[in-house]
Amino acid sequence: KAYGLIFIFLFIFPVLCFSQSRISVSDSIEIYSLFDQADIYSDESQFDSALAITLKIIEITEQKHYLHEKAQAHIQCADYLYQLGEFNKLPEHDSAALLIGLKIQNNIIIARAHNKLGLYFVEVYEDAKAESSFYKALEFAPEKSVLRAEIYNNFGYLYGLIGQNDKAIENYMLAMRIYDDLNNSSERAQTYSNLAALMNSIGDNKK
Repeated sequence: KAYGLIFIFLFIFPVLCFSQSRISVSDSIEIYSLFDQADIYSDESQFDSALAITLKIIEITEQKHYLHEKAQAHIQCADYLYQLGEFNKLPEHDSAALLIGLKIQNNIIIARAHNKLGLYFVEVYEDAKAESSFYKALEFAPEKSVLRAEIYNNFGYLYGLIGQNDKAIENYMLAMRIYDDLNNSSERAQTYSNLAALMNSIGDNKK
């Protein structure tokens, strides 16, 4: 989960389009060290502390026009706010990330932002908007990726909540197949747990 190997990052990711300032080595070290710190707090369920650090990243990247890193920070903020149950603040960060993703034409950021918006709409009972957001996320998510599996898992969550159990099962299975292909046993186990909970719920309703 940690970003680590910051110098490798600089070689893996090309310089983005003209609207994105080229990130310096010193700034990269600072920003990605902050991302690592936020991850540590998140792993310890200290989401308030993780959020505070990620908001600091947004300030730094805003000042220096590092759009890619700013979008990442907005998505992380949305994650932490979701964990904290502060759903009313999610659209601000999800929408900001989406706008940046569109501006710099980064499909991963676009997919992640739509996915997070979908979760927001689930929590505020906007089921049609949630479904639409998840479909938009799929359009931009790479095939056979953890992100795509996460979107299918979220589809399963949505359909299970609204009683469309066949669709829920189908999407959980799609997620598990991807995790199998990626040899990602931990995420597969979580999705299997979600599927098992749904199947138990279906069984209870039939009694």
